[in-house]
Amino acid sequence: CSAVGVGEDYNVALLTQLATRGGGLLGHVGDARGMRDVFVEQLSAVLYPVAKNLEVEVLFNKHLEYKQLLGFPITEKGPNRLKIKLKNMYAGLNQLAFIRFKVLNPMPSAQNEPVTIKLKYTDLRTNKVVEQVVESPLKWSEGSGEMELLMEQQEKKMYAVAVMNASLKAMSDKFHSGDQA
Repeated sequence: CSAVGVGEDYNVALLTQLATRGGGLLGHVGDARGMRDVFVEQLSAVLYPVAKNLEVEVLFNKHLEYKQLLGFPITEKGPNRLKIKLKNMYAGLNQLAFIRFKVLNPMPSAQNEPVTIKLKYTDLRTNKVVEQVVESPLKWSEGSGEMELLMEQQEKKMYAVAVMNASLKAMSDKFHSGDQA
């Protein structure tokens, strides 16, 4: 679901949420005459890949136990690491994945060991391999005595929607297999 704001007086927050949650793009035009050009540009952004052979590797410490990945299938799993492989990336699309961990023996010192995310792909414009590493620190919450990854408010909302979708799918699968409980 993509969205286009027309003119100067439109709800940017609403259109941003629609495009983000719908996996689409957000555009802006001065008046209705520019709509066609925006849709052609958006369609081009999702038809032609900009990268191939995407690999995402997640490394986590001994305080975390992997529970669930929402958004993509895991292609490799090992002690304190997992890997996701995708064929292509498109310039216009944002793709999210959420990983659920269980915190083992929670203690404030665990926040000294961040979750590391390694991204590797081939840039189709340059035909060169690109590698990036991002560290996501854990944050100890004194009030609850629990740990959490630092996330933006929008990411927390999207995570809640992903968890709800995964729960509904699990309930549906159980129902269709005859498990009414």
